[in-house]
Amino acid sequence: QFFAAAAHISDSDFLGGVNHFTGASGPVMNYGTINASQVHLVGLTVGNFGEIVAGPGGVVTMTSGNDVYIGTVDSPAASPHVLVKVSADTSVTKAGTGVTNSGKITAGQISLGAGDLYAAGIYNNGSLKGAQITLNSGQNTNINTGTIDASSATGKGGSVQLLGKDVGVDGGTVNASGATGG
Repeated sequence: QFFAAAAHISDSDFLGGVNHFTGASGPVMNYGTINASQVHLVGLTVGNFGEIVAGPGGVVTMTSGNDVYIGTVDSPAASPHVLVKVSADTSVTKAGTGVTNSGKITAGQISLGAGDLYAAGIYNNGSLKGAQITLNSGQNTNINTGTIDASSATGKGGSVQLLGKDVGVDGGTVNASGATGG
């Protein structure tokens, strides 16, 4: 597992294996290559301009917000399902974009989330490839001009969820098709 956070985690949460981050105060940016079974980036703003590889059973989360909890739930398929909860601070609109993906992410499960109020919540102009892909911008805009691919050449296609106050696909592609259905 790989965690990068520009936020606070209490001693008791860290020692207890509880991934609860508060008081995000800075950016977390990837300009290189990260390879791990689980990759979690948490900050006031989060960006991927490189490559993140977690493999078909892996998980990638990129979450911006002041209060972020990342937990796992066992699933019948034997690989854990990662849940991300972000408490929103909507008292003031923050400049810029909460989560930006301009690079490439490959994983079984991909979750991009923006909890606080930003000028733009999520902006994807890169490539996302996985079986379950969720972009949840909460009370923010969610814009895709890149590629979101949950397709399968041999079985049923995966799932893609684009959630937010305003959601747009502007010249980008979203594909959840499959050989046996989508």
